Amino acid sequence: MFHGVMLSYKYKKQFWISEDPYRVNKLSYFVQYLDLKNRYLESFGSNEINYTINNNKMYDCINLSKNFIIKNIN
Repeated sequence: MFHGVMLSYKYKKQFWISEDPYRVNKLSYFVQYLDLKNRYLESFGSNEINYTINNNKMYDCINLSKNFIIKNIN
């Protein structure tokens, strides 16, 4: 489920999330950070994801990850 959500977001596809108690921690930060709480099936609606708003936040996460890796490799 985690990788499906990540790939759906990366390729700008509409998706919904079913809450899984075993993997809730893995997705919770991503969902909260990008304000995607309405993607849970429990709050299913016709709202589409506005990727233009969230792209800056996603690029910030990517850059943070890259910088962390570079810093720790050196």
